[in-house]
Amino acid sequence: MKKILKITLLLLLPFFAKTQLSNPDSLRNILRNATTDSVRHNTCVELYYNYSEANRDSALFYAEKRLTLAKQNNQKLAEEPK
Repeated sequence: MKKILKITLLLLLPFFAKTQLSNPDSLRNILRNATTDSVRHNTCVELYYNYSEANRDSALFYAEKRLTLAKQNNQKLAEEPK
């Protein structure tokens, strides 16, 4: 039984990897098609968190976009505790 479970997990691994990779793509599509700044801001936050560990350059790019949107709309950003 354990052997069947391991084989099943190995066969499903590419499927799980593909679903994780599609999340940033769908968020980028939402960002591209957003009509309001609040949607753009929230999407940039999600993209930042998606890229924060794996791809720091992309994370900083979306953090900068978020900061620009916040300045444009006179929004205050939440600070993380030190």
